[in-house]
Amino acid sequence: MKKPNPAAQDDFFKDAEENEANFGDSFVQLADQLEPATPSAGLEARILAALPGQRFERFSQDVTELLDISEENALQLLNGIDESANWSEGPVPGMTLYHVEGGPKVERAITGFTKIIAGGGFPEHKHLGVEHVLVIQGYFIDDVSGEKYGPGDLVVMEPDTRHSFRVLEDGPDLTYLVVVQEGIELNGAEIKYDSPLL
Repeated sequence: MKKPNPAAQDDFFKDAEENEANFGDSFVQLADQLEPATPSAGLEARILAALPGQRFERFSQDVTELLDISEENALQLLNGIDESANWSEGPVPGMTLYHVEGGPKVERAITGFTKIIAGGGFPEHKHLGVEHVLVIQGYFIDDVSGEKYGPGDLVVMEPDTRHSFRVLEDGPDLTYLVVVQEGIELNGAEIKYDSPLL
């Protein structure tokens, strides 16, 4: 596991001392600098059990804006990420979907959380409209740009762009919120918000 750089550690402790109320945010920023590592199933269960009920709370404002919903509703949806009953099989092997509804601005968009297993990926596809992806957990590499994205990153793809991506093998499963206007074209088929493939 890569150690954070000393300057980042100094900033972390300075920020924590100056503003105890934001200590959790400082810790999250420091943790995001570490290389991903997957704990054993037992350790992961103990860590998750020890966390407060809203472990994804820091994403609530972004989810509110992307889905055009209230922050209270965003928090409820984020808390639902850990509930296995919310997830169903997706159109790609190793992918599961947590369908959510947004407000009026995304009424006819594909909206929901997506989970892809570590080492998995999403094949080449074309965006029919603007796509927003907010990474909640895990890391992926865009096969076209070569960019690596992780928790808190917002990736915007413009209409008529194509790409594929892969999830890092040695990290956690990838979880992200996706809002796709107009849909995508995958393997010659258009997938829109009302597609039976979703």
